[in-house]
Amino acid sequence: MRRFTCLLLLLPALLLAQDAEAPAGPWSYELAVNAGLSQAAFSNWAAGGENALAYSAGLSGLLDYEPGEFFWNSELKLAFGQSKTGDADFRKSSDSIDFATRAGYALSPLARLFGEFTANTQFAPGYDYDTDPPLTLSAFADPLYLTQSAGVESQWFEWWSTRLSVGAKETYTTEYTYWADDPETAEIESSRVEGGLFFNSDWDLAWDEVFGFTSQLRLFAHFTELTVIDVDWESALSVSLTGWLELQAGLTLRYDEDEIDEVQLSQTSALSVVFKLP
Repeated sequence: MRRFTCLLLLLPALLLAQDAEAPAGPWSYELAVNAGLSQAAFSNWAAGGENALAYSAGLSGLLDYEPGEFFWNSELKLAFGQSKTGDADFRKSSDSIDFATRAGYALSPLARLFGEFTANTQFAPGYDYDTDPPLTLSAFADPLYLTQSAGVESQWFEWWSTRLSVGAKETYTTEYTYWADDPETAEIESSRVEGGLFFNSDWDLAWDEVFGFTSQLRLFAHFTELTVIDVDWESALSVSLTGWLELQAGLTLRYDEDEIDEVQLSQTSALSVVFKLP
């Protein structure tokens, strides 16, 4: 399962890398690669300070096939970053692998039937640094989150669409079973499968090729408890300073009662060198 999923994650990137020319006909793609670096060093600095180094890198790719009423859209987003302060070791500041592929048939702009598969995991181990030594909490594909769903998509405006679907949300683990285990049972489960309703809302706005804003809201309600809703909301703002230099900021809000009964927040900002195709 994990090997097959990893191949799916890399498929869009491999297809995009085949030819730098824009595909003709019903095929289209977008590819953006970004990298950022910051550094500070002090020597005999009277006001005090600590040496610091941080870097980040990311890739975002879209591959679309729309010959007519039929459509197939795939998206891959990769992000990884680390920071180091003083004599401490490098620690992760960002780490994600997100893949989604969706295919279906358009009855009208407000009614597109679709089936969707998504996968989410990370590159490197994650640690709890409040313990000594640090406690390893996660690793590559551990946990691995998958979803499969089918439903109806509506394109309300060019920049806003929504999807309502029914399907399954799955969590797979190998060593770090905490993410999938049901604490109410004596057995330690390494996987969890939940059926329910999905709602997605996507925004993609741009102004004068300078400002860009994207937001993806994903909600999941379990069939067994529809009043408990998992939330995953990612928003990103970009400001193009030159053709290759961007100021980027991102905010992620997450709530999943199975992980922790609190709202999780993650915020990032960076000045990055960006390369885009086409």
